[in-house]
Amino acid sequence: MEVDVISDGTDVLIPGIMEHIERAGVHSGDSIAVYPPYNLNDMMTDKIVDSSRKLALALGTKGLVNIQYLIWENELYVIEVNPRASRTVPYISKVTGVPMVDVASRVMLGAPLAGLGYGTGLHPIPPYYAVKVPVFSFEKLGDVNAYLGPEMKSTGEVLGLGKTMQEALFKGLTSAGMVVGQHPDGRHGVFVSVDTHDLGEIVSLAKKLDDLHFALYATEETAAAIARLGIDVVTVDGIRESDHAFALLESGCIDYIVYTGALKDATMDDYIALHRRALQLGIPCFTSLDTANALADIIASRYNERNTELVDINHMRTERQSLKFAKMQATGDDYIYV
Repeated sequence: MEVDVISDGTDVLIPGIMEHIERAGVHSGDSIAVYPPYNLNDMMTDKIVDSSRKLALALGTKGLVNIQYLIWENELYVIEVNPRASRTVPYISKVTGVPMVDVASRVMLGAPLAGLGYGTGLHPIPPYYAVKVPVFSFEKLGDVNAYLGPEMKSTGEVLGLGKTMQEALFKGLTSAGMVVGQHPDGRHGVFVSVDTHDLGEIVSLAKKLDDLHFALYATEETAAAIARLGIDVVTVDGIRESDHAFALLESGCIDYIVYTGALKDATMDDYIALHRRALQLGIPCFTSLDTANALADIIASRYNERNTELVDINHMRTERQSLKFAKMQATGDDYIYV
């Protein structure tokens, strides 16, 4: 979770809370950020707002503050607090309509937040999703280790907007240059190789990919875990054992690569070589199961370039929201539930 805060020393304005698709351990600049958060209940939202207010005021900061959180087993932890502007400021300013730099500048010059027209506390959530997707330049940096971790490796970012999170993420990934869905030139496969500690989590992804009719190819240990689910999988030799994996990529039957075994020094060079060849062939590589699962969900949602369109964010920001209705069981009357 990531929060941008504006503090005047007495009160705070929180334009938005962002949720990262990738879990902690991947640099926030390389993570896909979703606003508003799609997996956050009201109780945790209130806790984040309250904690952000207390932290910003305790620091005595006047202006912008960026806070990164971790949620583990329903507990909220602080990763870091930065008394400065973050790279998310233009993103959140655009999607909320709050000119954060202007407001923060006025606050630093002595203006109270309450009198600037944007209120205090958590800013109202708009009726759409906005997804910030990182852009990488690995095709120009072929020898760089592209495995995502605590060091930032992205060189830019794009913004996707949609009525649903899946639509916004589809637009974001497509704008970042990724082909979402089965490749038009006939590839229909996914090559998977995960570290031992990820084997328990491969279950969900393998089922999703199988339901989407992707052929699965995997290294020995990963293939065994997938086969136990009753899913057909082709076992591929490890990169150090033979050129089988490279031949598979060059065969033209692979859409995506999911590889999470590169954190060990012994396999780092293997991944760099694999990723370099994948780049040459135009095959996206994922080193996070979270990103791969999100991609599978987007493909299942059936969003594509024919059923999505460009939107005017200014129109979306002012669009009226439809209200939910709840029926009162005792009287049979309908009441508006806000």
